[in-house]
Amino acid sequence: MTVGFRGFIEKDFDSCVAKRSGALFVSKRMRLLRDTFVGKYPAYNASKFYSYVSRPHRRAGRGKGVLYSDFHWIGFTDSRLGKENPHSSAQLQVSIHEDGVRFLIWIDKTAEHRMKLTIQRNTKRNLPLAIKLIRTLNNYDVCVFDDEDLVKKFACKRATSNDMQTALSLMTESGSQFAIVRDYDSIDVIGKGSSFIYEIKDGFDQLAPIYRLMVGARTTGEAYQDSYGKSEKDDEFERVGKGQGFKISKIKRKEIENTAMKQAKKHFIDRGWKVKDVHSNHHYDLRCSKKNKQLLVEVKGTQNRGTGIIITAGEVKFARENPKKMALFILHSIDLDKPRSGVKKVINPWIVNEDELKPMLYMLEIK
Repeated sequence: MTVGFRGFIEKDFDSCVAKRSGALFVSKRMRLLRDTFVGKYPAYNASKFYSYVSRPHRRAGRGKGVLYSDFHWIGFTDSRLGKENPHSSAQLQVSIHEDGVRFLIWIDKTAEHRMKLTIQRNTKRNLPLAIKLIRTLNNYDVCVFDDEDLVKKFACKRATSNDMQTALSLMTESGSQFAIVRDYDSIDVIGKGSSFIYEIKDGFDQLAPIYRLMVGARTTGEAYQDSYGKSEKDDEFERVGKGQGFKISKIKRKEIENTAMKQAKKHFIDRGWKVKDVHSNHHYDLRCSKKNKQLLVEVKGTQNRGTGIIITAGEVKFARENPKKMALFILHSIDLDKPRSGVKKVINPWIVNEDELKPMLYMLEIK
């Protein structure tokens, strides 16, 4: 039986050095990742997306003859855009380079001008919804390049109508490239092991609504229709049980997380701590310092009564390794229609006890 992708390793990143042997190795690894991902998540199979892995291609070196590419990617293109040359189309992409991994929506400079104009028209026609979707993307940036020179960049969380219209106009110019991108450091990626494939799924699920809007796959109004025939509203199930739960729309979940983070920052700042948000690249959310003290804070938000929260294996492992520094901030009973709602609960120090953990998912490795 073929063994599936089990996570990025140090050799993957060390091989991104523009040499033939490294390019061949990484390309093979990315094909394995693509096959594992599509097999695990049929929503991204060939009936919805054409997928491909970049080939170990050669490019002109600077005085050194010919070098191989030092980055590699998997691209997923909406099947309605055609199969002729998916690289020259709008695509969801996960790419690897020497320093880390990126999730992105990518529109290459080789994309047909007609396609770029269509993407510009679709996005401008639905600009309020596009801005709303883009602002849900934490730690993502919108970037426009003229060939390889960055000419426009802004954080998705602070996107404005003027920013987006400028970026769309620049995108249609000859030689331009457009991206909505998030970077992951190689050390963090390696540390996540086989669970990083879930990060890819979450990243693509976050990017998919704005991607499909841009390529023209939507219905009218707020109920965004994706190519699976399911809208964002379909994800807003009724809550079950007393715990934090899974059944909630991605947009609403992000609003809950943002509310909890905002109140957590205020809580510790009011008590004299200097607070830094580090959630994008660490297994905890806030690093707080005061004099010679340091506190590492995990932040959780929920609309229920706070009798149970979801924590990842990585969060548990990190908390166990740093028991004297960890604190847990919970904001429960959140009502998104009421500003400043929610009830705070702070556990400091936070020491994870085995009898407080309830298994919810297991990873079965097939050998």
